[in-house]
Amino acid sequence: MKRFLKKLMVAILVLALSVVPSMNSQAGAASTLKFNNVPKPDRLAQGHSFDITGTITSNYNITLFYGEIINADNNKSMYYGECKPNSKKVTIHNTAVNNKLTFGKLPVGHYYLDLTAVDSSGNWIYRSTEFWVEGSVSNLKINMTNYPSGTLTYGKSFNLVGTVSSNYNITKIKAKVIYTDGEAIALPEVVYTPSGTKSVQIQNTVINKNLKFKDLKAGYKYTLVIYAWDASGEPFREKRYSFTVK
Repeated sequence: MKRFLKKLMVAILVLALSVVPSMNSQAGAASTLKFNNVPKPDRLAQGHSFDITGTITSNYNITLFYGEIINADNNKSMYYGECKPNSKKVTIHNTAVNNKLTFGKLPVGHYYLDLTAVDSSGNWIYRSTEFWVEGSVSNLKINMTNYPSGTLTYGKSFNLVGTVSSNYNITKIKAKVIYTDGEAIALPEVVYTPSGTKSVQIQNTVINKNLKFKDLKAGYKYTLVIYAWDASGEPFREKRYSFTVK
């Protein structure tokens, strides 16, 4: 509704301009007002800027140009910019509209970019582009520097060392030891739930404390399985390390 009212207000403004005699030497000629080579945002990574380039041209002076980013879910205006160029060609990149529509500050969501231009003939053009701001791709990874491999000595403890890291907050880490043949549980699953951190040292968690490698039976092959999740909502990461106890 707000977007409709805004277009209605522009139409009223144009009507008012159209009854004012034009001083342009081409008075009476049809307006050629148009956008030229203006890119569409489409899908943007959160935090990334977007430069509105291209031009607006007309055979009449362009008297008003404004742009707005609107939240598609609630019609809330996020950013607004306008200028009154009073020239027949406008390079959008150099205007207050491009400067004030700060795409890089938008949260993840669904939006419209609305652009409107008016010239002194009373003509106006309106363009609305739908776009999305998406979260950055997660770089969640499990990097173990000391993990069981080869052959472990029966009855001897083992200290896990490594890091789980991401560009998002890590929400959960799980680990267990299974028999390599059949995947039956050898050491029960241990879960660690960090709070507000993007990096976890495995050696400082309950996973390292509660996985009792010394309790594993001799003569079997085992696999340590570690899973990690982060706040991106992407699928978990998994690492497996195989070893034998003798």
